[in-house]
Amino acid sequence: MGDLMLVSSTANTLFYITTEGYRWLDNTLVQFIESIAYQLTNIHEFFERVRLRGYGGNKPYYEPREKELEEVTSDTEYMIEMLMQTRLGPVNGMIHNGLLSIQQKLNQISCKLRNSNPNLIESVESPHEEASSSSTTSSHLLDDETSWTLFTTDLKVNFPPDSEELIKVGREIVMKCGDHLHDSNIWNNHIHGESTDSTTLRTYYKEVLSFLSFDTREGSKPGQQVGVYKPQLPNRIEKLTHLIYLGLRWTYLESLPSSIRNLLKLQTLDLKHTYIHTIPSSIWKMELRHLFLSETYRTKFPPQSKGNSLSNLQTLSGLFIDEEAPVKDGLDKLLNIKKLGLACQSMSLDEQAMIAQLKVVAEWIATLVHLQSLKLKSRNEKGEPWNLHLKSFVNNVSLTNMYLLGSLSNSSVLLSQFPQSLVELTLSHSKLEVDPMTLLKDFPNLQTLCLLAESYIGTSMDCKYQSFPQLHVLKIWVLEQLEEWKIENGALPCLRQLEIRSCRNLQRLPDGLKHVSTLLDLKLTNMPMEIMNAARDKIPPNCKLNGK
Repeated sequence: MGDLMLVSSTANTLFYITTEGYRWLDNTLVQFIESIAYQLTNIHEFFERVRLRGYGGNKPYYEPREKELEEVTSDTEYMIEMLMQTRLGPVNGMIHNGLLSIQQKLNQISCKLRNSNPNLIESVESPHEEASSSSTTSSHLLDDETSWTLFTTDLKVNFPPDSEELIKVGREIVMKCGDHLHDSNIWNNHIHGESTDSTTLRTYYKEVLSFLSFDTREGSKPGQQVGVYKPQLPNRIEKLTHLIYLGLRWTYLESLPSSIRNLLKLQTLDLKHTYIHTIPSSIWKMELRHLFLSETYRTKFPPQSKGNSLSNLQTLSGLFIDEEAPVKDGLDKLLNIKKLGLACQSMSLDEQAMIAQLKVVAEWIATLVHLQSLKLKSRNEKGEPWNLHLKSFVNNVSLTNMYLLGSLSNSSVLLSQFPQSLVELTLSHSKLEVDPMTLLKDFPNLQTLCLLAESYIGTSMDCKYQSFPQLHVLKIWVLEQLEEWKIENGALPCLRQLEIRSCRNLQRLPDGLKHVSTLLDLKLTNMPMEIMNAARDKIPPNCKLNGK
């Protein structure tokens, strides 16, 4: 599982806990979790910037730090799973200790990064890190000429001297305007002032392709300590007629102006981690290709406007679906979707209405011939995992990544009927009664398989000879009924990473594991001591063992 997927899924659930966790967690614990989420996001963003800078010529140092971050992110995922389960019971000491350990590891990574090359870190430091820093030095975005120098030298982008058109395009690429709340900055008045004069807007923004606005003032939350409680996006944003990307993630906006429909060239709109509850109906009039919504705040989609279709939409992520969501004769007309993420949850006690909605969703998914990635969750009115309804995947010939949360016991589609094109599959709370190792063993392209909490409720698993010919990563988490696992010689011929967590009733590791000569990394977490002690004798000699 890649870093981006890890941090995305982890951040989504952490954000849910920090905004809704007070319903079942102590406020002090919620604040502690919030600080972890904040720091984890910052470090991931830092590494994204370091990669863009070519590691500042210090790649051998940063690669081990990236590995450490991957481990901490994985630990955080596990703690999240445990925290979500505490909705049904008390928080135990292991969770407190686990969170404390995660924070200590994040602090150690941050310290190592700052000690390695302070100048490099300052140049790539994210706006969120600036906001949390105690330093009185105000950082700033590079001006156009410095950005151009960086683009052509540090990134080694060479232009022939006589290629004026290419140089013009290159300069347009690096143009940015930044909001740092300085009264002397002309952009400060454009964004926060009351002037409606559009003359200066046309002068300064007519060629802008990407607009970034950061609140760098100090405070534990954006705007909290400086009097900005409910930020608003001004209607004047419609003047940015060349805008193709608008990222509002983590801005805590509560609404979008209807004038956003006038951004005719906008291709990507990112609203993740905002408080926007309902999208304006004018969204249907846009030519968007990628739309990211806030799943944790239950962002709803408006009914379709007559004569408008969003026909170019390829990515729809974080969409909240309840009984009233406009799926039938609305969203189900979006047929060019390649990446789809839906969070389905009943908001009433009308169970039959939600079942009918889930079936409509399944019919829509079945028509998406271009679909490559599907993330589908189903919860009841209490927020607990609920039934998933799936239809045939025969038309989803390009589907390679699938994440399913919810019971498959009532689904008309068997696991063995999933698309043979799958490369990555994650199952959570599926409540499978038939051994998934038997159902999935012949999938020719499957490289990553994650069986998370309650995905399988049987007592035994069996990996047959030559099963899973391409599987590289296998994760088995919180299968509380699992007692026995067998691996035949010749099974899992390409397995490199194996992780087993909280399978407390598993009696022993499979004897056949030592024949999986490709295995490089075995991670055991919260497992019986007998398994931990015997693990070294059960694995190939070149396999690294991590236990805790």
